Amino acid sequence: MMYYSGDNMIGINKEEGMGQITQVQSSYRFLLDHIERFQQEIVDGARHIDARVYQFPQQTDDDIGVTPESISLTRQEGEQAFELAQSHLLDHLITERNHGRMIPRLAGHIHIDHANPIECIQRIQCINQLKDDFGLLIQSLSSDKDVRFEIVKEALPNLIKLAATRHILAENRPLSVVSYSWSHRFSSKKLNKQEVLHKLFNTRRYSNNTVTINEAWSSQVDDDITYIQSFPNGAQFIIKRPLKITPVVNIKYQESDLFIDPKLKKSSTKIAHSPLYIFNNKTVKMQPFNDYVRSEHIEGKKAVNLDLVIPRLHLYQLS
Repeated sequence: MMYYSGDNMIGINKEEGMGQITQVQSSYRFLLDHIERFQQEIVDGARHIDARVYQFPQQTDDDIGVTPESISLTRQEGEQAFELAQSHLLDHLITERNHGRMIPRLAGHIHIDHANPIECIQRIQCINQLKDDFGLLIQSLSSDKDVRFEIVKEALPNLIKLAATRHILAENRPLSVVSYSWSHRFSSKKLNKQEVLHKLFNTRRYSNNTVTINEAWSSQVDDDITYIQSFPNGAQFIIKRPLKITPVVNIKYQESDLFIDPKLKKSSTKIAHSPLYIFNNKTVKMQPFNDYVRSEHIEGKKAVNLDLVIPRLHLYQLS
């Protein structure tokens, strides 16, 4: 299946292509309508708002995959922090500040003494479900990710899908402490010997067909293939690739909840991509978010008791 774009039809008829575009636009507008209602409901019912947010330095594509020595946060409080949080709810588009691969983030908390807290929580739950539905709709457009990309691009130019579909963060349980930390996250994928060789053979095939690849690189790939072939057939490997430093919000719940239901978790963690909304929780202790300073101790956890096999692939031996 292909897509319809502008006045050019590729693979499907114009009516089908326009139908998909209209469907994506309608679903997104419905989502925005609920977010705007939530914004207004906060203002209408709030008796007091304690807002504190942390802005991250602007990044570019050159920062992808690079572990910085430090990350300095800009702290905002009060009305300015609340306005930033309100804007962040609708911050879904690529701009000079927001790059497609550098998703806008804003950590912090919005603690609200509200006349109708249950309605606010229900609205957030509704919005998060609509975000999931919107993501599923995009996924259903085509099995080809390039086709999906072009349909969404035609329907909603400059949309950052991840920014539009990530959930609003909120808690409706009594909280004890909310704190922040930094996480060195990794993408992991387990492979057997044949799968590693298949990956290397594909790399060699690509290098043989690309004139810009130098002989040293091709020779390195050949050496890697020979090295992997020396392992037993039952050898297992894992690619453990470091991702960007991730801000995390750590949540501890009041122990009184555990008497009601012992199965409830005592704590939880969430990626702090957005402010955490808290309603009518007078006893919670909010701790500050400190700047990031590179830590060898944290980085050293990435390969505990694993033998590094191919450094450039972040490939380790499991067994």
